[in-house]
Amino acid sequence: MQNKSEKIPLAAFYSSWIDASNSVKKDLIFFLANAQKPLKFYAVDFFDVSIGSFLRVMKTAFSYYTMLYNVNKKNSVHAE
Repeated sequence: MQNKSEKIPLAAFYSSWIDASNSVKKDLIFFLANAQKPLKFYAVDFFDVSIGSFLRVMKTAFSYYTMLYNVNKKNSVHAE
């Protein structure tokens, strides 16, 4: 989401704004001023959730899951 939000100002700039009315040009300036900051999501108002941080969390969670699965599998083999 953050990567796509960073492309919005460029898409607006490359639109046919030159032929637009003054009203549309003013709206575009206002839009571009507000679109300069990338869209970010925050987890518990603590840190932003980017694609990179999301992938790190998912990789870590999967690693813990795999470790617990293997420990449980070894324990069930020894119990038999």
